[in-house]
Amino acid sequence: MTLSQKKFGFIGMGKMAEAIFLGLIDAFSIPKSRCVFYEIDEVRRAYIENEAHIKGVSLSEIGQTDYLFFCVKPQNIKGLLHDFPPLHGDHRPVMVTILAGTPISVFEAKFGVNQPVVRVMPNTPALLRAGMSVLAQNNAVSTAQFAAVSAIFAGLGKTLAVPEALIDVVTGVSGSGPAFFYRIAHQVAKTAEAEGMSYDDALICAAQTMVGAGEMLLQTNKSAATLIKEVSSPNGTTIAGLNAFDRTQIDTEIRSVVEASITRARELAAES
Repeated sequence: MTLSQKKFGFIGMGKMAEAIFLGLIDAFSIPKSRCVFYEIDEVRRAYIENEAHIKGVSLSEIGQTDYLFFCVKPQNIKGLLHDFPPLHGDHRPVMVTILAGTPISVFEAKFGVNQPVVRVMPNTPALLRAGMSVLAQNNAVSTAQFAAVSAIFAGLGKTLAVPEALIDVVTGVSGSGPAFFYRIAHQVAKTAEAEGMSYDDALICAAQTMVGAGEMLLQTNKSAATLIKEVSSPNGTTIAGLNAFDRTQIDTEIRSVVEASITRARELAAES
């Protein structure tokens, strides 16, 4: 059975869930009639029904789908799982969770270790299909099921499979990472503004430079150190900036930013 013949459910229909839904529709020609959602926010539910033209259903109905995406806020998952009715018979939807700091064991505690669960850490550029989604699975997920979930998220950008123990690390790198890069871009643009350039123009320059540098890292297979060297001419402007870079503690500070995000993800997991 192809993906177009499966049924898909979304619990929580925020922006990321909407991006996954639209990716499904476009990449796999999934009929909207095969998608349903559960949303406690009545205003959001009405909006999705009217704009996306998919049906809002109860928790008992949504459990009858083949792929079930959990897209609620992490702090709401305990209450939701408490209210979730037993699954019907032998039917086991593949549960896909994008909740930060929420281990697969939370779902296994409710549904049993034979319940297929794929944990995904996407990021917000998925809204533009330029995201990074990292996936982990439990032992109940079949090869075909994991391939299907991977294909779904590949429609939103790049994907990578890792052991679940690394998902909290991924949260600090690519999950929270966009905010860190936005902060850097902002500071670069503010520096240019102080030197007389329009902030908006400088931000465009910084943003496109980030995009291009990222593509160089992805497509050339060269190390970061090699690419830095290729940009640097002896006694040139890049060397001057790098020398100033080396006189600061910025390397240590960047590590501390990422570590803080990783630590918080681990704290959330411990609280689950």
